[in-house]
Amino acid sequence: MTEYIQLRQNTPETATDRIQAEIFQRALERKKMESAFEITKREEQLRLIMNALPARLAYLDQNGNYLFANLSYSNWIGLSREKLFGKHISAVIKAEDYEFARTFVERALKGETVEFDQSINYETEGPRDVTVQYIPDVTGQDQVRGFVIVVTDVTEHRKRVAERERLLSNEKAAIEASKLKSEFLATMSHEIRTPINGVIGMTGLLLDTDLSSEQRDYADTIRSSADTLLTLINDILDFSKVEAGKMDLERVDFDLELLIQETIKSLAHSAHHKNLSLQIE
Repeated sequence: MTEYIQLRQNTPETATDRIQAEIFQRALERKKMESAFEITKREEQLRLIMNALPARLAYLDQNGNYLFANLSYSNWIGLSREKLFGKHISAVIKAEDYEFARTFVERALKGETVEFDQSINYETEGPRDVTVQYIPDVTGQDQVRGFVIVVTDVTEHRKRVAERERLLSNEKAAIEASKLKSEFLATMSHEIRTPINGVIGMTGLLLDTDLSSEQRDYADTIRSSADTLLTLINDILDFSKVEAGKMDLERVDFDLELLIQETIKSLAHSAHHKNLSLQIE
């Protein structure tokens, strides 16, 4: 009787347990499938992002073997990612490049982040300047599992920097040349003005003496020409002021007819020697 009751009590519980176990198993499998799908989806997203980056990225394990490379890196190296996988870095890059980088690889595998510049000559692209970073992948127990390679082509950037520096240098040279020219003009104008003032002064004294009308006319022409030359010298100084941004404009009244007459008088001698006649109409 006791056995019958025990069997009767156990039978429903066993069936329920089986149903619950099956439901749990199916839910677990579905969860695993969803997790696997989510992981795959995220891996695809990460792969898409990594391949879209212009930087050349790769991951090497603690033995220096390739486990990952993005599209930019594999195109740069000239090997597909499938062919890169599992290969040692020394078997992928040129021997002289590996000899140059080997010390940095050893430092990265010891947990040190390193960065260095390198000039690499490629058959298709020619010489290119690159900046290379080795970033170690360190666990919580300070174990190095591998390192990430980041290669950035800085050739065009350095060309732009060099061109900008050249332009700045040319600009500085032009400014310095303009400054020297202005100083030269100011000095020469001052040196020329001194004898011109002497000519004007002596002509004024000459005009104070007894002169014939013809001699007085000649002396007036000399003084007028000297005054004109002095005005031109002052204009040269004004030009220097314009370049220095110190030009001041002023309004001055003048007699246009008198100015034209004096101009013609100063040119009459040269015109006469060329058999030309200057007239005011």
